[in-house]
Amino acid sequence: MTDGASGLPQSVPVFPLPDHVFLPGLPVPYRIFEPRYRALARDLLKLPPPERLLAIPRLTPGWRPEEYEFAPPFDPVATLGQVIHCAPLPDGAFHVVVQGLARVHLEELPTTGPYRLARPEPYEDDPPHPGERAGRAGGIDAVAQSALRLAKMIGPPAEELARLAADRSDEGRWIFSLGSVLLSDADERSRFLASRSPGERIDILLGQLALLLHLVGTKGPGRDLLPEG
Repeated sequence: MTDGASGLPQSVPVFPLPDHVFLPGLPVPYRIFEPRYRALARDLLKLPPPERLLAIPRLTPGWRPEEYEFAPPFDPVATLGQVIHCAPLPDGAFHVVVQGLARVHLEELPTTGPYRLARPEPYEDDPPHPGERAGRAGGIDAVAQSALRLAKMIGPPAEELARLAADRSDEGRWIFSLGSVLLSDADERSRFLASRSPGERIDILLGQLALLLHLVGTKGPGRDLLPEG
């Protein structure tokens, strides 16, 4: 069941992961092997494909390994995703692919089931300041130019980056998709996801692109310059 005002479901399963920040935009593959999340995958397969939703938050830094089997806290700002592929593997695990849909704020709900649940609430950007839109347009142009330059320098391993950089039909999703490709540090990805300012997200991308362009210029192109996935 969805909330009529926001269009979001009243509850979604939660698949929290340590040191991983799932961003909207690009599909990401996962291997689900823990018993509680195998149960989650089986339950998702019982639903119609459009309703196979889950949230993937990052476990809040500072959690202890001995807490993992229980309920260590997770960051409240996360990405709501749709499972677009879910297939059992021979060892009983599942291979799933999740398409990031939107940022949400999660409020954990009580449950007696094997996996955690949360209520997703809308998480929107702050209203732009006067003059911010014009500056943002220039920043977006700079991101596109730098990303295309980086892709050209790296060559074939950066074909996905080149394709993304050239397609700006949906600028909001475009920015997050580039973040998925360019940002590897979990703390930086978390800051990027939680930022309510498009200008700040653009600045984060420009800083990362400047670093990668410098690395390519000094060390030469390499497949490991871009994060996996």
